[in-house]
Amino acid sequence: MDYIITGSVLVNNILFFDGSKIENIMGGGGIYSFSGIYLFTDKSILAAPVGEDFEKFFGNWWNENKMSRKGLSIVDKYTMNTVLTYLDSYGNYTDKSRYTEEDTVFHSEKYLPGFEFAIPHVGYNTKGVLVTGFETLDERLVESKSKYNFKLMWEAPRSVGKIAEKLETFERSLEYCDIYSINKSESFDLFDISSEEVVIERLMEYGKPCLYRLGSKGSCILTKDNYIYVPAVVIDGTDQSIDPTGCGNVSVSAAMWAFCEGFNPLKTAITANVAAGFNASQYGPIPIINDELRAEVLNLVDKIYADSGISEKEVSY
Repeated sequence: MDYIITGSVLVNNILFFDGSKIENIMGGGGIYSFSGIYLFTDKSILAAPVGEDFEKFFGNWWNENKMSRKGLSIVDKYTMNTVLTYLDSYGNYTDKSRYTEEDTVFHSEKYLPGFEFAIPHVGYNTKGVLVTGFETLDERLVESKSKYNFKLMWEAPRSVGKIAEKLETFERSLEYCDIYSINKSESFDLFDISSEEVVIERLMEYGKPCLYRLGSKGSCILTKDNYIYVPAVVIDGTDQSIDPTGCGNVSVSAAMWAFCEGFNPLKTAITANVAAGFNASQYGPIPIINDELRAEVLNLVDKIYADSGISEKEVSY
């Protein structure tokens, strides 16, 4: 398989900051990341643990979009089911399982660590693997990367700046990946600072491409020598973001696809932001993903890129 996505599969029950709520929405970093890569290629799978009730919540979406179930492994009676509560208008939230009293989304240790489920599926035709939601990268996955020569992208989890030895853990994961992503609030926690400019300087010191996510502002793509801000994209027909849930995950997997397909940094960030824009246009993941939508998405990426007026020489890796 060309692209393999890892991450959690959740049934989300969302309480928004304004007090409104919705229930039984497909969610989880794995689901949104998978929808992001699937927006560009159907040669992709989600490698993740699920429960026996998976089909009840996700089956219709999988069938409608002709998605492969090859990477899914049933490990428990219940798929993870959580209450996601937004704490402010900036996208910060808490997420807690309905099946345990503990402050976690995981009601069973069978769901940890989720990235293990990717290892059996990598091969010589694999272009990229995305690890999302986990603080470290597994040595076996790194060994597979060395053997099969695929690109590895890591999306730093929300907890990255809240754990012991946070910088050491973060830097150890960066050693193994080809490109990574972190958002603004995570980066502030990680470096104990509250300045985008200083964070960008710190991240550039690592010398690896980074999609630095800035919420409603869009993103900033970093290389070892340069960085460029790319504004958020609002899709025609919508005057605002309807639901920001999962936009970060979607943008990261889209960025991995663009990076692996040889797009330059600017076009990679535009691709990420366009994907996030489509994700924000409704509650839950994009409902129907087909070749017609893929063509629409790529046409919009090309248009925004052409209108940028920035030469490729200014934004090379």
